[in-house]
Formats: sequence, structure tokens, C-alpha cells
Amino acid sequence: MNTKPRFCQACSAGCTTLLSGLTKSQKQWVSHWLCGLPTIQYGVNERIIHEGLPALGLYLVCNGRVKFIQRGNGQKKQIIKLVGPGEILGEEGLFGDGVYSFYASAMEPVEVKFISKAQFDELVQHCPQFLRRLMQKIALELKALHKRILEQSFNSCKERVARLLLVLSQKYGRMDERGHLQVDLLRADLAKMVGTSVETAIRELSYFESKGWIQVSYHTITMINPDGLLTIGKPLGVELMENVL
Repeated sequence: MNTKPRFCQACSAGCTTLLSGLTKSQKQWVSHWLCGLPTIQYGVNERIIHEGLPALGLYLVCNGRVKFIQRGNGQKKQIIKLVGPGEILGEEGLFGDGVYSFYASAMEPVEVKFISKAQFDELVQHCPQFLRRLMQKIALELKALHKRILEQSFNSCKERVARLLLVLSQKYGRMDERGHLQVDLLRADLAKMVGTSVETAIRELSYFESKGWIQVSYHTITMINPDGLLTIGKPLGVELMENVL
């Protein structure tokens, strides 16, 4: 399978932050270098990163969406962020003790390119600015995570669900024939993102549907009146390109 054209398109669209600051020739070198790496494919719900295993490098997503999941007490789990085409995952393993404290699995069929630590060193030696942009991205994630902690402490579940639906529809939504944004989302994943039970997440969705703000069909949620959700869910006040939900 030839994934080069698809990846190059994702690279230019999704890696804007990481590639900004590089010269034109550096961007071309990075794009060509990444496209030369082998592509790995994962099926739906297949693990890409395993919790507790050594971090041997990072991944660049060429196609599909990946969810980061953190375990809590007992069987509780929370989805921390989503990563889509042109974005990276597992960069945390490049620093610290080099062991993954989370796991990541495919939400849909996913294609990634694996970058080993040695290959990453080669990339940084050729383009030192890439490391600086990566650190800036990690800093943005920390800022967004701080906002999430405050949201968990002070915002109601209804507020968190409303904001999440707005974020997901804007970032991953597709337009239907009526001009409404739609997003595919399992109830269980919604609950893990918000930090609540599946039953509570379903109840909040039913409330929004009764207001005429959304329409729920199987695992597809259609945004009928986003302004209604905006009266409840407020933005975190930080850029969401870093994918912290």
C-alpha cells in the first residue's frame, strides 16, 4: 500500500505546530524522512501503546484516531486525549523513566509510523527546532490538563458533556446533508472522557436531545443547535490543538 500521498497531506495539515519555525528545506527533509518510515496498521480497539512497557520511541498517526486511556482506582478509566492524522503519540516516553503510564488504542482503523529513540535523535540533530516545537506542544498539553482538573472540580457533568460535544464536533465532525455537524462517539467513550458513568452520560445526552440541541442515532451524535450547548458548556480557555479533551 502506498501511504506517502496520504501521509504528506496529513503532515501538512496536522503537523503545522511541530513544523512551524522550520525552513522550507527542513520541512521538505522532515516530510521526506518521515514518509520513508514503514507504516504499521492497527484495527479497531487494538492496543498501540501498552501501559507499563518500556517506551522505545514515539508514533506519528497517518490515518485514523487514537485514544489515550489512564487507569484509576479499581476498573475506572478515563480518556485523557485523542490524537488524529498528522499528530504524534507517546512523546512522553522520550523523557523521564521511559515507561508508559497509560495505554492507547485505535478508535477506528489506524495507520502509524513508529520513530525509535535513535531515529528521533537523528531528526533532532538535523532539525533542532523540531525538539523546541515538541516541548512547546507538551507545555500546551500541561496547561490544558490543568484546566481539565479545574473543570472536574467545579463544573457539573452536564457542563462537561456539553463542552466535550462542541469540541469533538468542531475537531472531528463531518457535515451531513442538512449542514449539521456529526460526530461518531460511543457512549462508553463519552463517559470515559467526561469522567462519569455510562448511565449518567446517556441521561445528559437525552436531556440535550429533549431540548432539540442534538440528535442521537446509534453511536452518531448530530449537532442540531450548538448554540444551545454553548449556553451550558464553556471553552477551557486554551487551544485544543494539543488534543486534551
